[in-house]
Formats: sequence, C-alpha cells, structure tokens
Amino acid sequence: MNTDLNFEKPQANSQAITAVDSTRPVMLALSTFKYSDKAIEAAIEKANQCKKLIIVYGHQINLWLYFLETDIGFYPCWKEQCEKELLAEIHQQWEQKIKSIANRAKAENLLVTTYVRAERFRTLCMNVVNKENPSLIITQKTLRPSWFRRFFGSPTDYLASHTECSVIEI
Repeated sequence: MNTDLNFEKPQANSQAITAVDSTRPVMLALSTFKYSDKAIEAAIEKANQCKKLIIVYGHQINLWLYFLETDIGFYPCWKEQCEKELLAEIHQQWEQKIKSIANRAKAENLLVTTYVRAERFRTLCMNVVNKENPSLIITQKTLRPSWFRRFFGSPTDYLASHTECSVIEI
C-alpha cells in the first residue's frame, strides 16, 4: 500500500520528486474541481524526464438537486433530456481544453494519451492507473475543508493509498 502523498508549494515543483521512472508515464489527473495551471505545468515538467504524459479528466454532474427546486423536477423526461444535453456540452468543452494541454505537451516532444470521461474522478483515475501504470500522479490540492477530509477522505488520498506510484497534490 502506497502512502506517498506530497503537498507542494508551486515554486517547489521541480524538487518534489527528482527522478521519474524513465519507462513509465506521468499522469496528470484533473476534474471539474481539480483543475490547476500549476499542476499542468508540473506534470509537463516531470513528463519531460520520461517523455510520456497521460492526461485524465473526469467530470460528473448530478443535476437532480437543481431540478428538485424547479418545476422540471415534476417532469422526469425533461430532467433526463436536460442532463444529457448539459453533460454532452460539458464533455465537448473539456475535450477541447484537454486537447489544448495535450497539444502543448506534444510541442515539447511528449507522447500524450488523454482520457476525458463522464465518470467519478476516483473511479476513472484508478481505471487509468491499472491500465497505464504511471510512475507519478499529479493533481490539484483538494478544496475540501480539513475536517471533511479527515472524516471522509478525498479522491487523492484514495489514490495515494491504493496505487504503487507517488501522488503529488499542488
């Protein structure tokens, strides 16, 4: 069980892990709530050592709570249609954002693989970790209050304890 979890200051990115396994890729894990330009920069910097970068983006929207407070909550077919349309729109927007990050990494001669899915962040990350076997995962520091994280954990804590690679939150 891995318990490697590093909390970095943005200016300390390059010193956190000095060497990345040259045969295994670096994974950048992003989501609607975990998107950070500093994490992107750090992942590209670390991936330059192994020349491989995996970009993972998981988005999950549950609109049911919003629909409960409106008249649309009484019309399940509208809810389903609106939710599908919104998820498709969000997916398309994020595919474009992830594509621009991938293009930037490719310009630095990195081999890039991307995963953009409407799926729980933790589940998607674990599926990609099992498939791609990264040497390092970089993500944004959780925005959850410390008391919440202490009692319920976080997706990043889960990754750190259930993978064989280091996990850095920036």
